[in-house]
Amino acid sequence: MASNKNTLAPLVPKEILPMDWQDDERMSFLLSAFKARSLNPVSYDAKLKFWRAIIEDYCSHCNQIVIDEALLKRAFERNGTLPACLSTVIESLKNDGKLIPLEEMQKMGYHGQSWAAWTTDKLLKNPASFAANKLWSALGYDSSSSAQLTSQKLICIPALKAHAEELLSKMCPDHSILHASSEVMLLADVLKDKPNKLFAELAIMWLCRNNQASVEDNVSPALVKFGPNAKISDLDRQTISLQRQETLLTRKLHELEAEKEKCVVEASNYLAKGMRPAAKNSLRKKRELERRVTQLSDSLTNLHLMISQLSESESQAQVIGAYKHASASLKAVYKETGLSEDNVANAMDDVEEALELHDEVKTMISKPVGPAVASIDDDELERELADLLEEPEGPGPSDGGMPDFDINKLPNVPSSPVGVKTLETQYSQI
Repeated sequence: MASNKNTLAPLVPKEILPMDWQDDERMSFLLSAFKARSLNPVSYDAKLKFWRAIIEDYCSHCNQIVIDEALLKRAFERNGTLPACLSTVIESLKNDGKLIPLEEMQKMGYHGQSWAAWTTDKLLKNPASFAANKLWSALGYDSSSSAQLTSQKLICIPALKAHAEELLSKMCPDHSILHASSEVMLLADVLKDKPNKLFAELAIMWLCRNNQASVEDNVSPALVKFGPNAKISDLDRQTISLQRQETLLTRKLHELEAEKEKCVVEASNYLAKGMRPAAKNSLRKKRELERRVTQLSDSLTNLHLMISQLSESESQAQVIGAYKHASASLKAVYKETGLSEDNVANAMDDVEEALELHDEVKTMISKPVGPAVASIDDDELERELADLLEEPEGPGPSDGGMPDFDINKLPNVPSSPVGVKTLETQYSQI
């Protein structure tokens, strides 16, 4: 595992500092040591809440995963004054599982308990040590054990969790999809490009304990695979073995090509000196190197083909796995809802019967009701309609209807304005 280097604490960013930080009187109280809680429980709890929140924000914002009391004191120094209350705050955070000792995490390694199981054991089954340390500090006693706690390296779990999730998103972008996983990788390759290898190691440990990664470190070299419930299979081991052979062959090919060029240069130098036998020996060596290069190239081509086939078989296995899960889900749905071929056929028959019944009811409702209506004969109605068609057209003037008039008998249009009496006279003449 990577070693832990005690680096200087980064400065606290101004954006996470609360308003109280600018208040000298308020900060004088907050930087002082805790007094007995019984004297002023409200003030005690407010002070504890202040420091818990600012320490968590500081660790997450600055990606400060490993801390100790001395580092926090340097980080929160204000106008030359160091906080004297952090031991109580640290114990409170340890009691809640927000801080855990670095050595405990490293002892469990990649294959320790799950995070939930570890938290249960520490905070529920074995809380006595936490309570004893807190009581010891509250009484104001100091001992070699309590003094040692001030330099104890602790892991800030919220900061570690954020760092681990960032690493998971980078290594396995599809980690939100069920059964998605990354390719198997060498653990050393994952750690070598990280600015802080210890933080990266701890992040992978956290992912392993939350079933988001899998590490196989009982072989050399150690392997890692990222993703939900990721498991390193025999296929993964074979793939990584072929990839390592591919790397070795490629490196060997470059070396042979360099030797080949060197032989050509030697042959030219020997010819310039008139040493033809030596020049021929250099060319013979070049021919032998060319033969070996051809063999290695063929082997490398075969390796590429095998790696491609393994990758294709893995993809096919994932597709088949997806088919199996989908089929199981469909069967579960059919089982829960009672869907079957017979049930569907019976349901469709019921629907047809219901529709037929609906049509019959609609027909029954639309039939005329009552004895008077029922006694009328359709033949009588037809004869009555025929009699109506044979009757003469509408009445003439003798019947009091509108009189017929001749358009030629209409008076001429007057050439001068016409009064009301004139119109009445002309109308009476029509």
